[in-house]
Amino acid sequence: MVECQMLEIQDDQNTLARSAIAELRKQQPQKPEAQELQHELVEEIYERIYEAICQKQPKNIVQFIVDFLCEHYPEHLHSYSKLLKAEPELEANRMKVLQFFNYYHLPVEVGWHFTNAGFDTLDTILTLNKDSLAEIESYSEAQWLPGHKVRLYAMFDDIKKYVEEFKRESSVYTI
Repeated sequence: MVECQMLEIQDDQNTLARSAIAELRKQQPQKPEAQELQHELVEEIYERIYEAICQKQPKNIVQFIVDFLCEHYPEHLHSYSKLLKAEPELEANRMKVLQFFNYYHLPVEVGWHFTNAGFDTLDTILTLNKDSLAEIESYSEAQWLPGHKVRLYAMFDDIKKYVEEFKRESSVYTI
């Protein structure tokens, strides 16, 4: 009897797996803004990066590639390039905001949403409350995960307490 039940359960799982695979194999409609990959441009970018690496021979290739892309293709990196190349003091303030959210176990992307919305210092974070969160999420065209929203709402219920705790602990905390 137990074997029959196990076979039935396994058969149900197999049917479910087959239907999921069939769905995945169906052609997905392309997004209207999606463009066909231009292989020549990709090859050109790789060639330029390769030549620059050969010429400079950097110790940290990944960092060099990021710097290269920020320098030569800033319009394709949106605000990332601006933030990366910003003045050191402004960058330090933004990094503190990112560290603040990371300290409370929120991903860096959530912190980016706040800095991109202009809340790029801990002092400006203090001006926010729970009601501000929906506006920031909307402005950033983000869709925060439910768990992240719960954590954010709890934090912004008493944001002053969280910022003070972070400031006390930040001397030993780094990303």
